[in-house]
Amino acid sequence: MRSLLTLACCVAMSPSAAGAQGPEKAATPAAALALVRLAVESGDLKALAEHTAGDAGVTLRKLAEPYAKAKQANERLERLMKDKPEIGFKNPFGDLNPLADMQYDIVEVGKEGVTLTARIRFGPRGKAQEEAILVRKDGNDWRVDLPGELVKQLRAFSAPDRLERQIRGLDKLAEVLDTLAREVQEGKLKTKDAVTLRLLGLVDEAKLAQLLK
Repeated sequence: MRSLLTLACCVAMSPSAAGAQGPEKAATPAAALALVRLAVESGDLKALAEHTAGDAGVTLRKLAEPYAKAKQANERLERLMKDKPEIGFKNPFGDLNPLADMQYDIVEVGKEGVTLTARIRFGPRGKAQEEAILVRKDGNDWRVDLPGELVKQLRAFSAPDRLERQIRGLDKLAEVLDTLAREVQEGKLKTKDAVTLRLLGLVDEAKLAQLLK
């Protein structure tokens, strides 16, 4: 499975189920689990962040907006490349989805209280493992602990200095992809080699390798 921050440089996010009014709230533990499952299945990092409990949720919520900008720029580039098949350029960032092919099944929900235990099945599709997680009351809403594997991956990026680098890296990635898409659209880059060389130059100028490591 790709690292969670390939949840930074390699992530996909579908539009939030809540649309323009903001993330949907979870009034019950079952609702919180269902919304998390939907977020995983759709690759929606913003929704996953909104319904994730504890420190992991705080970290994800800081990453969600910068990631959304990078994802939007990436989608613009993807659309342009589909409209210009003669260029033959393959976007190395793909669809930016770290949750692709991940399975999240709700096995059992415990009795309601301030905190309860639920059982889920999470992992690569067809290889998911069952585990117990906590569902916690947060004000009037419920939030869910991330599966253990995602917690381990995210913990590596939770230090303030590294988290700040990831956020700056996502902002820079959005700028790189926007610039590349704009120059393709303006006809400044007309061949696969020209697009590839320009991308490599932009990545180097932005120091993305250092920011997103």
